[in-house]
Amino acid sequence: MSTRPGPDIGLRPTPLPYRGPSESPRPIEEVLDRHRVGLLTFTASVLAFVFGIALPLLGYRLNADPHRLFKVIAGGAIFSVFVARPTWVPYFLCLIFPFANWLPKSPVPLLNSMNLLVVAAVFGIFAMTLRHKIRPIVPGMLNAPYFAFLFLAAFSVLTGSFLWPDRGGGGPERLRSFWNVLAGLLVYVTTTHLIVDRKQVWRLVAFLIIGSTIGVLGPIREVAAAGLGTRTGGGIGEINRMGAFLAFTSVFAFSMLGAYGGLAKAATGVAGIITFAAMVFPNSRGAYIGFLLAAFPQAIRRSIVGTVLLIGLLGVGYLVAPSFVKSRITETVQAGEGSDRVDSLDKTSGGRLTIWGRAFTVIKENPLIGVGWGNLQQATGLTGGNFKHVHSLYLQTSGEMGLPALVVLFWLMITGWRMGGRLSRRGGKTAALGRAYQGVIICLMVSNLFGQRFLDFSLAGFFFTLSGCVALEERFTRPEAMEERG
Repeated sequence: MSTRPGPDIGLRPTPLPYRGPSESPRPIEEVLDRHRVGLLTFTASVLAFVFGIALPLLGYRLNADPHRLFKVIAGGAIFSVFVARPTWVPYFLCLIFPFANWLPKSPVPLLNSMNLLVVAAVFGIFAMTLRHKIRPIVPGMLNAPYFAFLFLAAFSVLTGSFLWPDRGGGGPERLRSFWNVLAGLLVYVTTTHLIVDRKQVWRLVAFLIIGSTIGVLGPIREVAAAGLGTRTGGGIGEINRMGAFLAFTSVFAFSMLGAYGGLAKAATGVAGIITFAAMVFPNSRGAYIGFLLAAFPQAIRRSIVGTVLLIGLLGVGYLVAPSFVKSRITETVQAGEGSDRVDSLDKTSGGRLTIWGRAFTVIKENPLIGVGWGNLQQATGLTGGNFKHVHSLYLQTSGEMGLPALVVLFWLMITGWRMGGRLSRRGGKTAALGRAYQGVIICLMVSNLFGQRFLDFSLAGFFFTLSGCVALEERFTRPEAMEERG
């Protein structure tokens, strides 16, 4: 109690204002709150390293016996954690994209770990939406073509199941294939909903670079076991997809050099060199071409010095490349120069020209809705050996989903290019992200001329995580948004 003079009577006691209990958090709570995002990111990194990298590299088969039941129970526990903490998922995914084929596989259909991760994030988004923490749909330039492509993909599963004459065959396999792709497509939604500020956007961009660099351990492990010269798909499990992944992640890292300074710039350059050098392991010609046609425009846009450095890097790379890489390049050049170049190119390309001819016939017969998801191989009559793939994303999309789906696919890529162009005009690290995104689009579009290297969890997941980051950065750096933040 204290006293102060009253208006009428000498001195009288008056109470001090009530302040109540202290509202400041206790020290441990304050520390946890301040470092919450960092702790979540660190935990996600540890989980990714243990389950996606360390155990497979040590030879422990996560997708098979022993201890299969324990793995399923552990996977369920991890799934529950991610449902409760969906904001962990984007960081975790960045580190496991290059190891998707090594992740635990459940005996229950459609419940493999990569599907569970994305489903956990989607459940978390629903819960956060119901609690009014986030919007049901986050606005963005890419939304219209993205959701249109998602709808057509789902529609093609229905047409493949109910309209194709032999619809009774391959149903479960078709559904598994679609879920594998759907998991990669849904990553765009999880990214745009769970990343809520620019700091998180740039942390996720860093994780994309780190994850793709760690991904070279997959091919290295398999080559160390089988010997140099063995073409390997690493943790992705398919040679050309592994090559394409390394190609556009290398282009991405080189293009991001302008966003950083000091040690971060040096580390990003090292990441680009490592992923570029690792392309020797899958030895995919489509990946080489995609890298060249994407990297050169990006280098020229940066500076003359950047172009000279890229040429020097390519020259050194060719000089130190193993003989099996040089012979593969020479084989392709000689096939194109011969008098019977059509037959030679068809032979050296694994029969691609034959396959493409059959695919064109199927497309002409079914131009609007295609033959349905997973049915193109059966429709062409070429289902064995080199013919188990159509070897072109554009022919596969047109053949299975119809020509309208091909138009939507190009709409998606063109919209992404325009979105990257907007960022490239805003300066600073935002401009570097925009140019890097455009570089990835070029590489992806070129490499998919020669194969299906997009509709896959690892590749689509990386692309749509990056697309989500670019869409958020475009929204956060609009003039009106910058003014609101003061």
